[in-house]
Parts: sequence; structure tokens; C-alpha cells
Amino acid sequence: MARRGRAILALLLSLAVASICVIGGAHGATDNTVSIPLGRSLSATGDGLAHNFPVAVASACTRSSYMSPFRVYRKTASEDETQDGLFQFIVEVHDCPKVDAFCCSQELHSLLLKIDPTANVTSVSVDGLDDYPWKMDASGLTISMDPPLEAVANIVPHSIVVSVTGMTTFAQLCPRGRISEVCDATIFNSDGKCCIERSAVFPDGSWPGAPDFEAPPMPPMPSMEGMPLTPTSPTSPPESPPAPPSPAPEFPPPPPPPPPPPPSDSCCIEDIWKSPYRLVFVGSSKSGSDTAFRYQLIIEPVDPTFPDFTGPEPGDCAAMFLRDAELSIYSDMLVKYVLFNNSAVDWWMSPNTPNSNWVSWPVHLPLDAFDPNVPIDVTVTVRGAVDDLCPATVFMHSSNACEYAMHGRDGDFQCCPHGITLPQGPPNQCCVDDLQKTPYRLNYESHEPTLTETVFSFGIALVPVTGEDHDGFEPNECDRMSLDSMQIQLYDNVEVVQVVMEGRLMSWNYSAATNTSRWLNVWDINRFYTDFDPNHPTQLEVFFAGYINEPCPAQSAFGAPGPYCEWAFHGRQSQWTCCPLGYTGWGPSDETCGCRDDADGTPYRMGYIAESSDSSETTYTFNLASVETALTVDFDGFDVDQGNPVDCSSMNIQHIRLAIYPNVVVTGVAVAGAKLDWQITPNDAKSVWLWLLGVDYTVNDLVQYVPVNVTVTVAGDPSVPELCPASSYFGSQSSCQYLIQGPTYSPDYYDSCCPTGVTAYYSEARLKGQAGYPNPQVASARHH
Repeated sequence: MARRGRAILALLLSLAVASICVIGGAHGATDNTVSIPLGRSLSATGDGLAHNFPVAVASACTRSSYMSPFRVYRKTASEDETQDGLFQFIVEVHDCPKVDAFCCSQELHSLLLKIDPTANVTSVSVDGLDDYPWKMDASGLTISMDPPLEAVANIVPHSIVVSVTGMTTFAQLCPRGRISEVCDATIFNSDGKCCIERSAVFPDGSWPGAPDFEAPPMPPMPSMEGMPLTPTSPTSPPESPPAPPSPAPEFPPPPPPPPPPPPSDSCCIEDIWKSPYRLVFVGSSKSGSDTAFRYQLIIEPVDPTFPDFTGPEPGDCAAMFLRDAELSIYSDMLVKYVLFNNSAVDWWMSPNTPNSNWVSWPVHLPLDAFDPNVPIDVTVTVRGAVDDLCPATVFMHSSNACEYAMHGRDGDFQCCPHGITLPQGPPNQCCVDDLQKTPYRLNYESHEPTLTETVFSFGIALVPVTGEDHDGFEPNECDRMSLDSMQIQLYDNVEVVQVVMEGRLMSWNYSAATNTSRWLNVWDINRFYTDFDPNHPTQLEVFFAGYINEPCPAQSAFGAPGPYCEWAFHGRQSQWTCCPLGYTGWGPSDETCGCRDDADGTPYRMGYIAESSDSSETTYTFNLASVETALTVDFDGFDVDQGNPVDCSSMNIQHIRLAIYPNVVVTGVAVAGAKLDWQITPNDAKSVWLWLLGVDYTVNDLVQYVPVNVTVTVAGDPSVPELCPASSYFGSQSSCQYLIQGPTYSPDYYDSCCPTGVTAYYSEARLKGQAGYPNPQVASARHH
């Protein structure tokens, strides 16, 4: 019997023949030059393996059930008077786990139940009505909801009854489900941007039993985008509120379970060479304060002449239906999210070895859904700066090595191919420069000139991709490109002081453009398409020395009435290099009225724990916790937007600031053990701000009153006995002023929250009793 945990020797034997296999598609030679129009050549940096996204397979839509209020469950199976099978499903509507997600407000327009495509469906009813359109195709049963189901929590679930001739059990109806006897379901909104996937388990979260092969993937559970801080037990089904009584008629008890499958149906074929799927390593890079590890799923024809390395196994998996895939990573990694083909998907963790866990994600696609010439990108992003993701890097002596496994079936045979990632070749260096094939635009918003400094504000906006090809030479392969770096063409006599994106100081330099201009190169943006909010442009500020009204030569060249700048973006998608070139448009800045600084009414507090020192460094340990937001007093009376109080009760955390002494030399910061980027900016005469960058937590990523540690490490024993000036002001070593910065989204505008407080010695009782009053002599606020 095949097992996932088979000895490493088998893997090494499999890899011994890797050299005779061609991995991936055709790729061009590595080059350090990126060409753009108008005859210019720009120097690029990096390893040539930046973020990758293809567009060939799964639709570019939101698939994670964490982003939806709808839940699909199976109920009962019975027979009617004609012995046709009656299968009941229900759709429950709850409060959305991620309230500010786009799909949380979208109606349910259609439901795909991935049943056996050969099933003879005779009727479908929704809430007792038979007039809802439906169709059967290779994907399964699609039911059109007309009128659509509203995304409003409802006590009474919607009932769906499907009548099928010749089938009476869920085992017959759902042979392709990732969980045995359970149908997979996909929920769509009107335009297909939301395609939420779930397994239709019982309403209490249980299922009829483990999957029917020996090395099962765990049932999909909501990833909570980083909830490994308090990981869900892989042996526990996802929690769900008890289902209220259904208004639909009662069904008779289900029939007894079907007989066990034949022996061949329970044997798992794990030989990687009997499967067409391979996972190859592309590269890793920083994404904010996180680290993104990028892989590609590729298709290789099965060669029947390869030997069977793991012993005799009946049949093969040459045409296997791919149900899910998994990667073995170090057990202390904090997974933030998993992207499959530019779509955020549910992921779940399960144990592998004492120092590793499997991180698994759903695929649920047949082999013919893949294009052998187009690799599918898979990105696993973990919190903090991480060099090695997988234990296989040690026993394989390669930084590219990760153990992986796939699961699915081919006819009667269960498949679990198991292998080690191999490095991918370099990407194609053909540069796609058509602006209409890319999703980003740079808009001028405003500038504030003074005699000493001028700040130009721009917004990076997402726009629909039309795909027009003006030069006829390029594929449509950049509509979901990453944004790794960018350029703005400036007069060569203007001096840039600094560049800031969303509060983060960016690295930048100049390169030559024309005899009167030069390029401002902004490096290390390293953001995925999914990191941008389509409703709110990403803010970019360029600080110039002196009084500047016209920084760009394009304004004069085109006779523009206001600031007008030429720009270029650089990124990757799949094996393609992307370098769209354009000119700034005019866009309004986000409607915001400053930031709310009251700690009350916000869900976060910080406390102080202790410090520890050795001869070379001192580490200060704080904690960060989520609390109830019952207190909503507006102490200064200014935190309103358009006359309405700014609601920060569900704010996200973008960055955290601590006011520390200027002479302290910081060497590192971490949140929940993940090493983050940091920067220092001025505050007042006695302190500077230490920014913990890219914390990126939502209110759902922290369990109420369960703190996570925040550490600040400084060089040597500090020349002052405290880290923060607030410790002298309040006469306590535990005191440190903090500011938690993050956005809160309203339907028509965007607000910023910056709750300010002072840490105290942590205790559970103090945390639960905190009123959170900001000290007026320490708190800082900025308002219109």
C-alpha cells in the first residue's frame, strides 16, 4: 500500500532520472536589459525570477470561502415514489468572516454542484419552486438563481432539492468530490469575479467519513489569511453555527452506505512518473514584510517506459483528475495566503514530520483543463523574512527543494503522486509593453509646494484590461502582472529627497533617459495583483527639494495644463516580462478626513512584557491583542467624516509605530516570530518613530484577548536604561507610546485609523479591563 510518508530514498531514486526530463516550457536566455518603446533601454535588477501569474486555467476570481457569507451543505438522500433519488442541499447565509471583502457584498447568482456529469437530472427546486433555470454539462449541475440570493444573514436556510434517475446515494452523485460522498460546490456572483468554492459537508461541519484513499488530504478549511497564529486543528472539522430547521419537507432516513470499493479503488498510486503533474520552483522574493515562494504546476506526458520506483502498483494516473495539492513546509512557518493562478484559495494545514506540516490547497480540475504549454503559478506567502521554506532543502542540499504531493483519481485508481520540486528555467525576456494589456495606471492627484520641499501625490489604480494589441507582436499575458518596480521620467535638474508608498520609505535611484531628463527608479515594490485594492488607489508620494511645480518634461512636450509625467511599470506574469509605458492621468485622492486616534472604539491594545540582554544585544518584548470595541467615545470631538463618526471597530493593521529614543540602534523587529521590515522617521525633540512595516493583520487574524508577541532588538546595552521616552514621563519602564496605523473601509469613502496609547505591564486582567484612554500629552492626531 502506498503512503505519503514513504522513505526519502524512493524520492532520491525518482530524482535520479530527472536529468532526462524536460521540465517546463520553452524559455529564452536570461538578460539584464528590459526593452521599452521609443528606442530606450533601461537597466533592470533582480534575479529574473520575479512574481509570476498565468491566465490559462482557473478563472481570475476570488475562490476563498473566507470572502463569502454563503455556505452550501448536504442534507439527505432518499427515493421518491418512482425510485428516483432526491438529494437535498441547503444554502445558509451568515455574517461574512472578512466584512470588507468585495465578495462579501455580492449576491449569489448561480450555484455549480460538481456532481457526476453523466447523472440524469430530471428536476431542480429551490425553496419549493421548480422555475429556477438549470443545466448539466461536464462541470456538473449549474443552477441559476433568479432572483439572486441576497448576501444578508438569514435565519432560515434556502433549500435545494435535485431529482436524479438511477442514483440514490451521495457516493453515486458525487464521485469527484475531494471528500468521499460529498459534492464540491462553487458559488458565483453576477460577473464571475467571485467563484467561492466549498465542500458541501453536513451543516454541523462533519462529513460521512475520511476520503477513500489511504493518504487523504485534509478537508478544506478557511485559511483566515494568516490564522496560523492560532491554527485550526487538522483533525477538527470547520466550525459552523447550528442549522435551523429547514422549511422543506422531511425526507426519509438515508439508505445504508454502499459496499466498500474494490481493492484497486483504495490503492493510492504515488509514483510521480505515473502522473502528468509536476511542481517546479521558480523563485522567492520579498513582498512587503513577507516572503513569497513561487512555484509552477506544469504538465509532462506520462512515459510508460519509466520504471516503477516505489514497487508494483496497478494502473497509472496518466489522466488523473487533480483534486488538491500540498507542499511540506517547516512547522514554524506562518502562512499568510496561498494563490493558485492569481486566485486566493482556501488552504489548510496537517502534520507531516516532527518539524514539518503539509500546506494544502484545492485545485479540482481535470487534466484537459490544463494547457501543457502554459504553466500554472502557485504562490505560498509566509509572514516575515524567510530564507528556506521547506525541510527538503536540508536533506537535498538545495535551496530549491520542497517535498510535494498531489491527490486525485484516474478512473478506479486513487492517485497521490509524490516528489521533490526542481528548479525552473529563466523566464521569457520578451517585454510586453502594450498599456491596454496591463491593469495598472499612474494618476497625478495633487502637490503641495513650499520654499523648502514639494510633495507630489500619485495614485496607482487598477483598471479593466481591454487586451488591445497596437503593435501586433505580443501575447495577452500581463493582465494579472506583478508590480516589482516602476519609473517616472523627471527633469534632470530636480532633486528627489525621498519616495514613500503607503507609509513605507522606498529604495530609489536615477538612470539616464534623454539629454535633459532622467528616470526616477523606484525599486522593491514587489506586490502581487491581488495586493491592490480596486476601489482605492495605492498612494505614492515623491518628495522634491525646493519649490517645484513642473517636475516632468512630458508636461511641456504635450502642452498639458497641469503636471503630466511619463512612467513605466515593470513586473512578471508567468514566463513573460511586462513593461507597460504610459502617461499620468488625473485622479482624485481617496475621500478621507485624517485618522481617528482614539484607542477606544478600536480593536487593538499593546502591553509590555519584559526585556532580555546579553553582551551584544537587548530585546524588548511587547504584545499585541485584539479586544472588544464596546467603548466608542470620541474624546477630542474631531473624528468624523462627512458628519459621521469614523468607525474603526474593524480596522486592519498596516503598520505599528513605537516612539523610541533617537540614540537607540535597532537591529531587528518581529511580530509573532515573523521578522519584519522596519524604518526610522522623525517624531519630536525627544524621540523618533520606529515603524514595524507590513504587519498586515485583519481583525479576524487575532483571537480576542489572546496576545501575540512583538519584539524589538537593539544593539548592545542601550546608553539609556529604557527604550522609550514615555518610560521617564510615566515613571515606569513598561511605558512606551505606540500608534497602530491601518485603514477602515466605508461604502463611499476610505478612512484611516491611528489609535494611540501607552503600554503598561501586561496581565490578562489589565488587558480585559483597559479603557484605552489616550494621554493628551502623548497622543498625536492629524485631521482636516
